Amino acid sequence: MAKKIDNQLGHDIECIENSSKDLYNILSLDGSTDLQMMDMNVLSADYPPFFRINCTALIFVQTGGVVFDVQFHPVKVQAPALVVVFPQCIMQVNDNFMDFNARIIAFSKKYEDLLHSVLNYYQIRQNLIHHPCISLDETAFATLTLYFDTLQKILSTPSNQPNMYAITINLLRSLQFYLQTLYKDAFLSDAIINRKEEITNLFFDLLEKNVSKEIDIDFFAQKLCISPKYLTNTLKEITKKTATQWINSYILQQAKTMLRTSSMNIQQISNALGFENQSHFGSWFRRQTNGTNPTDFRIIPKK
Repeated sequence: MAKKIDNQLGHDIECIENSSKDLYNILSLDGSTDLQMMDMNVLSADYPPFFRINCTALIFVQTGGVVFDVQFHPVKVQAPALVVVFPQCIMQVNDNFMDFNARIIAFSKKYEDLLHSVLNYYQIRQNLIHHPCISLDETAFATLTLYFDTLQKILSTPSNQPNMYAITINLLRSLQFYLQTLYKDAFLSDAIINRKEEITNLFFDLLEKNVSKEIDIDFFAQKLCISPKYLTNTLKEITKKTATQWINSYILQQAKTMLRTSSMNIQQISNALGFENQSHFGSWFRRQTNGTNPTDFRIIPKK
């Protein structure tokens, strides 16, 4: 394992050359580490039933396969494939196949901000939240292998070599722009971003920052200097969902996360999400989940 200090950030970056860390640990970066890379050939289902990650991660599955639960939905991954997961995502390892081997890059929000992440483009990000795995053809597999090999060599060099920080950041930027070309065919059109798409992007930025504090469409419309009706119509045209549907979707994700990963009681969760009372929260949750109440959702089914 090679480990060094990133002098620009004052935090650790490290390259783990064996499987001494499990998936749960590498996807839960501690406060002193902003970038980790590792090779993994063993997966275990003996993690917490669900765990919430706190980083952006690229999981490059080279051989074998695995079944994850991502945001409570099963995702079957068969090599060659790439899985992208984002901070606050909830995961569970359900099963893994023979000869599993994957390479993982995990980086903190601080690194993601420095990269001006192309993965934050809402059309890509929203599709990846629901479809985090893409299959790779021979060319994409070879290209990603080259990127991962190069980054591994960089992270394994002595920390006193000049310009290593700039080289690392720019290589990761290059990798992310390459990923955008992969996802574009699956998720994006070739259309130039227009005013309505710009409004949509800004709405999602505001939503991620304020969803636990503000749930009124008027708040988001006011911030964007447009009318609530125009905001709703714009989102419906661009994303096929209204502002209310997106707000409810984000709140539901927060609620599920708190129910499955925290020790907060229902009343505390209700308060944290801005509901008037526990009864209101329970009624809203049942509407969003086709009749499941918060207490029942919190009980994790036994396998």
